Amino acid sequence: MAQNRKASVTTKCPGKIGDTLVFKGVVIDHVAIQASETTVIHAYSDSYGSYLKGITKALLNPDSIAIREDPYELVKGEGEDAVVDNQREKPKFAAKVIVERAKKMLNKKWNYKARRNNCEIFVSYCLYDTEESKQGKMATYFMRAGFSVAILSLLCAWLGLEYYT
Repeated sequence: MAQNRKASVTTKCPGKIGDTLVFKGVVIDHVAIQASETTVIHAYSDSYGSYLKGITKALLNPDSIAIREDPYELVKGEGEDAVVDNQREKPKFAAKVIVERAKKMLNKKWNYKARRNNCEIFVSYCLYDTEESKQGKMATYFMRAGFSVAILSLLCAWLGLEYYT
């Protein structure tokens, strides 16, 4: 892993300092703040190159997540290049302040919770001083939907009805 860190330092990030970068995942995206031409600051574990490994590790051990500054190439892993997030509203702070806010959080443990304490919450704090997460809202929706399906399945079983999910 250390060899990758040294080799990847020269790979440039796709945006400007202070931009929000989105690393597309299959189900869940990962977001980070571009801190320099070659590094990002993000809430993440050491499971680079695989969002599934990172999320699994975070769910099993929430204390494994910390705010880190890492080479862009290391965070990107084998995936596609990150894209600049142009979907968000204009940040409350200037780029320099966004990066300063992110750097103040470096090395702090980030007790991961899919709905309330994820990488998107960290980015929202840096940009807007809020705790917004679209992915967190989506996780809540799916959890509620899953709970509803479970209740319906139990009710159908109790009534002797067949129910297919």
